[in-house]
Amino acid sequence: MPTDIEQRLREALLSEAARVRPDPQTWQRVQRRIERRRWASWSFALAGAAAAAVAAVVLVPGVLTDRVVFDPAPADRPGVTEDREAAERPGDPA
Repeated sequence: MPTDIEQRLREALLSEAARVRPDPQTWQRVQRRIERRRWASWSFALAGAAAAAVAAVVLVPGVLTDRVVFDPAPADRPGVTEDREAAERPGDPA
């Protein structure tokens, strides 16, 4: 059960709260700030998505067209030595 002091304090706070009116310009500034933050968050998300798309367009074709061919080591091919391979390559000094 609230005491008399608590009850009077509660009533005083409620009457003061009923008289509080926000400044319309303050609300407009708050709304503009909310809109700026919303726009900024969307712009960062879109910039990240665009960067990922550009990276995919630039990098994926290069990765898909470059083929890596592993030539077996000379020991894996009977009868072929490293000296013979070097002599068969054009432009390499023997």
